[in-house]
Amino acid sequence: MARFTTVIVLGLLPLIMAAAACQRQGEMRTPTPYQRGTILLQNCDYAAAIESFDETIRIYPKQANAFYGRGYAHGKLGQHELALQDQNEAIRINPRNGGAHYYRGLAHGELGDDQKSQQDIEKAEELGFNIPTGQVRPGC
Repeated sequence: MARFTTVIVLGLLPLIMAAAACQRQGEMRTPTPYQRGTILLQNCDYAAAIESFDETIRIYPKQANAFYGRGYAHGKLGQHELALQDQNEAIRINPRNGGAHYYRGLAHGELGDDQKSQQDIEKAEELGFNIPTGQVRPGC
């Protein structure tokens, strides 16, 4: 399942859209910790993104997308157990989060459970998640 690890930002479009909400009428507001986390993901600063999502989760413990983003960052850092835990929590909060199912599937694959990996990826597709086909930002 390592072949799935090169997949990146396309699946994070909802997070990227949230970061874009920082801008209003050409003026940049101070981003929230969640928005900062999504910006850091875009810039491939995964450790800093995790810190921002940690802060978001302390403030809003039921913010599924914060767990989703943090899980994604953990996965990019090779911390697949932590990625799995975060995606599990994102799915517990919002079972219809196709991205969380997809990235949980990648974590399962990296941990050697191909059956669970395939089930999660199929569930993501069933929920309408657009499976990323390649890297948007090479080297990231």
